Amino acid sequence: MNPYFTDKPLPPVKKPPPEKPIAPPFKPSSPAKKSGGMKGGTFDPYPSHSADPYVITKSKAVTTSKERQIFHPPPGPKSRPVTSIITLNVTRSLNVKNYKTAQLTSY
Repeated sequence: MNPYFTDKPLPPVKKPPPEKPIAPPFKPSSPAKKSGGMKGGTFDPYPSHSADPYVITKSKAVTTSKERQIFHPPPGPKSRPVTSIITLNVTRSLNVKNYKTAQLTSY
């Protein structure tokens, strides 16, 4: 037996609500024009500058490489572990088949 079968007639189709007429969008009038010049958050039209003359700063004397400080890397653990090249060569030359008879070259 079909559980969705019914002898009752379907209800009448609902009509959509009547559409309201769309009003034109609100357009404000143009604001008043400001006087010329950059305001930059101040009351003066142009920012005031100090009267200090331009002063040339003298550069430091050229130092030799011996006088400079030597670079020391920061202590502590590295961002990720890095295996050495010698360890990589050993693991390449030493494997399951030859680990008993391997003769590694030493430099």
